[in-house]
Amino acid sequence: MSPNDVELVRVYTKETGGKISDSTLPVSSGFEVIVEAEAGSAIHSSGAQFLTNILVRDLSANDLIPATPTQASSGAMSSSAWPELYRAFQYKVNTANLTGRENHVCQVISFLNAGMTNPDVSFAVSPLFIMTK
Repeated sequence: MSPNDVELVRVYTKETGGKISDSTLPVSSGFEVIVEAEAGSAIHSSGAQFLTNILVRDLSANDLIPATPTQASSGAMSSSAWPELYRAFQYKVNTANLTGRENHVCQVISFLNAGMTNPDVSFAVSPLFIMTK
């Protein structure tokens, strides 16, 4: 990665409060999505504006599951929104949005857009996961 680049490194799911990634998530407790990103030193120190978000896709139902960021998902690099070259963005999926999704196969698509003119854009896709009882 060059000093002028941003990159989504990895996206994964885990149980709420869990410490490791998980590909089987219970519909009864909601879950978290972690998006790991890195910024090159030049673009980060310039304070470039950024925006990141996710789509949680239920492949079985062919629809989206709502997710909410737990901290700033846009702003300026080198600010409290992205203070270091590495940043992990966290999103929460609430239990209420998982009703009727048992045994559904899902996947997360994440994107990152950084810079105003000729933005640097990166995408990452999670491994498939399944909603369980």
